[in-house]
Amino acid sequence: MKYEIIFKSGKIKNVVSKDVNKIKNYITESFDNIKSVKKLNEANNKINPLSEEEQIKLIREDVWNIKHIKNPSERVQLEAVKENGWTIKYIKNPSEAVQLAAVRCIDDVIQDIKNPSERVQLEAVKKSGPNIIWIKNPSEEVQLAAVKQNGLALDCIKAKDISEAVQLAAVKQNGAAIEYIKNPSEKIQLIAVKQWGNNIYYIKNPSKRVQLEAIKENGLVIKCVENPSEEMQLLAIEHSWGGAIEYIKNPSEAVQLAAVKKYSDNIYYIKNPTEKVKQLYKKLTGKTYTPKSNNHKSHNVEKNVCECGKKTKYTLEDRLERDPSLSSSMIEEILDMSEEDPSFYICKDCYKDIINDYKDECIDDSWDSEEFD
Repeated sequence: MKYEIIFKSGKIKNVVSKDVNKIKNYITESFDNIKSVKKLNEANNKINPLSEEEQIKLIREDVWNIKHIKNPSERVQLEAVKENGWTIKYIKNPSEAVQLAAVRCIDDVIQDIKNPSERVQLEAVKKSGPNIIWIKNPSEEVQLAAVKQNGLALDCIKAKDISEAVQLAAVKQNGAAIEYIKNPSEKIQLIAVKQWGNNIYYIKNPSKRVQLEAIKENGLVIKCVENPSEEMQLLAIEHSWGGAIEYIKNPSEAVQLAAVKKYSDNIYYIKNPTEKVKQLYKKLTGKTYTPKSNNHKSHNVEKNVCECGKKTKYTLEDRLERDPSLSSSMIEEILDMSEEDPSFYICKDCYKDIINDYKDECIDDSWDSEEFD
């Protein structure tokens, strides 16, 4: 059975249902809507003008009724935008108070506001820094507010010149923001690499001081340093579980010894280890050193490739440290379970496989404990 209901707006709604009660409810709601539209049409044609209270009542019934009300008062506008900020697009020349209320409701409605005041701009970017992308020629104060909320909002600033103060604020909030800075000062570079050593990837020709700070944060970034000094090499070994030895060409005996002391199997990353290093390996393991070139996993250091062949710039250690869902104890468990060297390059997909294996192992362990409890 089909029922047709014709609205004053000219739209036709077709309802197909076996449930007569549902149809009756639909008809009731539809006529209520017709009454609202009729009331608005009469008001707009000045046949029967609506009072402010009646307008507010209509807004509370359906916030989108704002688009049918001509010249709504500021109070009526505020009622609408506080309920749904996007309704501001139907308001001509909204006051600053209305703009602020809309942005506080939904911050990115700033894109629908023409020439928002600086106060409104600040409200929007303080809630979400990337909202600055909708603002033409933002002031330095607005830029600072945006990058303090999210350093990566630096990439969203539409301005010819970005001051060092804004750059500093962005990098302090998120060191990776240095990727969007051309020719950053050494001061900015140091802040970035002290946060995360891998940020050195985004720096062209970093100074020795910057290289040292990056290595202190993550020894594995020595692979980004051309002709590292012995001081840098030893520092890298100290801050990488010794795994940085894989990326050091022709390490000195002192560097080799430091790596093997950290982790005995690091000897397999050393081409032609010295006799002293071999003796240390035997002392630590009780075994005589025998090259395992065919059995030991290795990666193309120059191309930064995962074992599966995909290119990647992240090692397992990098990905584990960046994963916010993992605690330090979980990271240790994952490394023990996977038996992977943390310095191995690994792509996103292979990393997910390791994490999923770990989760499956945890589930199996929980089942085992339930069975034997």
